[in-house]
Amino acid sequence: MPSREALKRITDEVMHSREDASPCLILGSFTLRRYRQQLFWLTPQPSLSQHSLTWHDRRQALTLPDGLGTLQSDAEIACLRPPIEGESINIRFQARGYYHLQGRAGGRDMKKLWQEFGVPPWQRERIPLIYYNQTLISAPGIFVTREGAASHEQGWQAIWIQQQ
Repeated sequence: MPSREALKRITDEVMHSREDASPCLILGSFTLRRYRQQLFWLTPQPSLSQHSLTWHDRRQALTLPDGLGTLQSDAEIACLRPPIEGESINIRFQARGYYHLQGRAGGRDMKKLWQEFGVPPWQRERIPLIYYNQTLISAPGIFVTREGAASHEQGWQAIWIQQQ
């Protein structure tokens, strides 16, 4: 049970902070955060924003860093276009900028997309993003960009198997 002082800090600094704030309170080896009126009690999770992996062979599952699980390819479902000659499949954990998603008119800033999909700020740099060279193609299970969308029946789907 937290002390009175800790409970006061939780109430003042997390629960009663501004509506649009992303409060974060470190208590011992845990972090308390609020997102969309919910409290989250978290263990430390390092940012993976500087990690980059190359997926050389889609027939083989790709192990993700920090126990995030694996990426697997499914050729039965064509939602991503295949890479063209000279394009490598890279996995990164950060995207900034303005993107157009498949099936939508107009584009949106990446921060707004994460908000729209309900992804808390501390998880955004821990979601594998598929790039062909420098072009963002997909966040598996979340979205596909126009540049990555399969246009015909040929294609593939990336499946993120998260570790339990």
